[in-house]
Amino acid sequence: MEREKKKPREGRDFEELLDRLRFCSSAKEARAIHKELRKYGDGMPLYDRYPNLPIWVSSAALVLAVVCLLIKIAY
Repeated sequence: MEREKKKPREGRDFEELLDRLRFCSSAKEARAIHKELRKYGDGMPLYDRYPNLPIWVSSAALVLAVVCLLIKIAY
């Protein structure tokens, strides 16, 4: 499989993409912009694309810890 060539980081298309990034208001829009930025060899941090991810991971870890504690107490 051959890798796709990256576009140069200049020109009107790239500038318009950066303007859209500046006024990005939702995670869905951020993921779409990230996908377009990947064509230029660029991207966005994970936290900007998935702002609720730390909350979900923390919640899952808390639930798992409580379940393990209850199992330990029961046996």
